[in-house]
Amino acid sequence: MGSLESETSETLKNAPVLEAEEIGFSYDQKPVLRGLSVRIFQGEFVGIIGPNGAGKSTLLNLLNGLLSPRQGRILLHQKELRTYTANDIARHIAIVPQFTDIVFPYRVMEIVLMGRHPWLGPFAFEMASDVAIAQQAMEATDVAHFADRFFTELSGGEKQGVIVARALAQNTPVLLLDEPTSSLDLKHQVFIYRLLDCMRREQGKTIVVVSHDINLAALFCERLVLLKDGVVMKEGTPGEIISREIIRDAYETEVEILTDERGMPFVRLLK
Repeated sequence: MGSLESETSETLKNAPVLEAEEIGFSYDQKPVLRGLSVRIFQGEFVGIIGPNGAGKSTLLNLLNGLLSPRQGRILLHQKELRTYTANDIARHIAIVPQFTDIVFPYRVMEIVLMGRHPWLGPFAFEMASDVAIAQQAMEATDVAHFADRFFTELSGGEKQGVIVARALAQNTPVLLLDEPTSSLDLKHQVFIYRLLDCMRREQGKTIVVVSHDINLAALFCERLVLLKDGVVMKEGTPGEIISREIIRDAYETEVEILTDERGMPFVRLLK
């Protein structure tokens, strides 16, 4: 019996945190994902890359339960995602969407505190501990200095930092981020990726990032999943993915592949 329990425990430890099995999805009869399978393991920093229309954002929304697959299934801790309540999912997975449409004039602190809602009971109000967690999230993302400002008054980059802070305040083991640095300058792009990498290393969080910036993803992600035409074209380490042939075939663009002082590959566009 002890041996069986040990084997079961080891199997669960090595099981994916999130898994898409033969996923199919369409918008208005137009196929977006076709038999796509991908597995995400605990403590990984995974980058999902690929050209426009490859299905990157759709995959992220399926993994979070915002969309439901037409074929196949999504698993969270070996259990079908559709069997979880929305609140249960929100306690496991936080998402930073590509676009955030908040028109009501909430203050920044109020926006970040929304990340605490999955942990509150019905009709419950935030406690001092929730405010402290929100404050820590704002400090971590460098937005605490405008906590009292209205969200609608912020720049695009400032808004993005607030939405990342809201996800951090949700305090989930899994973070899914869709182009989290698209509105940020170079300094804050690296700042956010360093923060995510630090959370992965120090807190064991699982990070999945959709990115159009191949070089930034390759710099921080342990594994890249390259999508094209709704399927996984290739996945592996940045060194396995970032090659002239693979990038040219995926993006239909001629590039040059160079290496930095650590031997890490990066893409340079050709005229």
